[in-house]
Amino acid sequence: NLLYSADAEFSCFADLALTSPGEYYKEGEGSLIQAVFDERAFDRSEEQLVQDCIDQLNKLFPSSRKLKCTWSNVAKLGQSLYREKPGQDKFRPTQATPISNFFL
Repeated sequence: NLLYSADAEFSCFADLALTSPGEYYKEGEGSLIQAVFDERAFDRSEEQLVQDCIDQLNKLFPSSRKLKCTWSNVAKLGQSLYREKPGQDKFRPTQATPISNFFL
């Protein structure tokens, strides 16, 4: 249930209340969105990142404009994510594995 979009600054996002309801779903509290930004986001404040995420989600899902963000958390992890840009294929591992009929 991970979602990917070329129309948002974050390439990967999920509603954790749907993908992992045992850990994240709380009755009456709605969605819990996790969005993954790359290192280009490091210079912005946490407040700006949250607002940018909300703005981009509103563009992707217009019905979300009526929703309210009740809390947020930003974790910045340097060099932990890939960045989609030309010329990176040479750094990707092979998709083959030693397990028959199993590929990455």
